[in-house]
Amino acid sequence: MMNARVFTPLLILLALSTQAQEIESPAFGNNLITISPLSAYGSDQFGDVGLGLAYERFVNEKVSIYSPLSLGLSNQMAQVGAGLKLYPTGHERSVTYSISPIFLFTTGKDEYYYYEPFDSYGGTSSDRIFQLGFLLINSLNITIEDDIYLGVDGGFGVNYLNEWEDERNRFNDGPSLNGYFRVNLGYRF
Repeated sequence: MMNARVFTPLLILLALSTQAQEIESPAFGNNLITISPLSAYGSDQFGDVGLGLAYERFVNEKVSIYSPLSLGLSNQMAQVGAGLKLYPTGHERSVTYSISPIFLFTTGKDEYYYYEPFDSYGGTSSDRIFQLGFLLINSLNITIEDDIYLGVDGGFGVNYLNEWEDERNRFNDGPSLNGYFRVNLGYRF
């Protein structure tokens, strides 16, 4: 009788601890913050190379919400985007591929020197540029040790709004192609 009172609670504790070990916690976190030491953007009207940040929230195994931010180094570019990342084979792996439709807003300042040959007049001019477009980005994603992230993004798209203004005029181009490339380092939690 005494043995039953001692061994029964021990057996219950042993069974519970075994069951607790069978329940798996997710291997990777649902949030990802990245820093981009190289972020490049180009279109017919404007381009720049800079630095970037991004946040990604994994909604389920195959979809995440993605929001990148880039700042240019030479043309005072500021760029923000919002989109979805789709993981055809899921994101809970060490190496994954994703495709991301994303809307991208870009603004910047393009300074250049001009020369008027007819009146021998020249000078510098500064154009403010506003662009709104759509990109389709392909990504290679590598997760090391469950929380360290490396990635490469690249894609092409179309700018639907291409507006720029100088000191005297405001112009609006039609749709144009754009390109996007980023190298990402991040932390997944």
